[in-house]
Amino acid sequence: MALQQGVIDGMDNNATALNSQKAYEAAKFFTLTSHFYTPQTVMMHLNLYNSFSPDLRATLDKTMTEVRDWERQVSVEDTKESLKKMQAGGATITEDLDYDLWRRSCAKVYDDYRGKVNAAHLDAFIK
Repeated sequence: MALQQGVIDGMDNNATALNSQKAYEAAKFFTLTSHFYTPQTVMMHLNLYNSFSPDLRATLDKTMTEVRDWERQVSVEDTKESLKKMQAGGATITEDLDYDLWRRSCAKVYDDYRGKVNAAHLDAFIK
């Protein structure tokens, strides 16, 4: 609604959410920046996990690896389908970004946060 009313002129979200919200009705231009990924997670308390037998833990580990791989594939497919639907709804999708320019433009932000956040996490994010 804020896009439609001109209160904001841009937003950030994944393709699935943008498609399901029909954001392409208010905003016609989308840039795929690849700056985040929205995984679905499965968590278990470590004490509970450790209370299981080694065989059950091995089965859980194997199953969760399979589920992780499946979820990632579904996410890729859903993103592609969402982008097709957005384009069919009149959206223009831009994918060809100059990532080196992006990195150089963000360098000051990274420098500002170095020392304030875990450096290993920041370096992994930058890569």
